[in-house]
Amino acid sequence: MELGRLQLAQSRILMQLHALEESGIDADDDALVEGMNTTAA
Repeated sequence: MELGRLQLAQSRILMQLHALEESGIDADDDALVEGMNTTAA
C-alpha cells in the first residue's frame, strides 16, 4: 500500500517537473524572440 502511494507521488512529481521544463524552455524562446525583434528594429 505504502509503495503504491510513493509511486503515485513520484509519477506526479515527474509530470510536474516535465511541465516546468517545458514552460522554462518556452520562456527562454520568448526572450530570444524579443531580443531579435529589438535588434531588427
